[in-house]
Amino acid sequence: GGCIDTSCQSIALLWMTLTPEDVSRIRLGTISQYTIETLRLLKQAFDIEFKITPEVETSTVMMSCLGTGYRNMARAST
Repeated sequence: GGCIDTSCQSIALLWMTLTPEDVSRIRLGTISQYTIETLRLLKQAFDIEFKITPEVETSTVMMSCLGTGYRNMARAST
């Protein structure tokens, strides 16, 4: 487990988007307006949608997505 500051939520969601084609999950507290706008941008750029499940008893939100499997094609392979 860990803790993510509200200002870093969008970075964590971007990393989840770029992961290999597997399910990533994260639990967030209050979602900021900046994070909502980031979700919209990720939908436009990567055509990815997050499943958002609110958890009332803990006042948190569970978010999950399937990674895009992004690979750096410019990187030399060995």
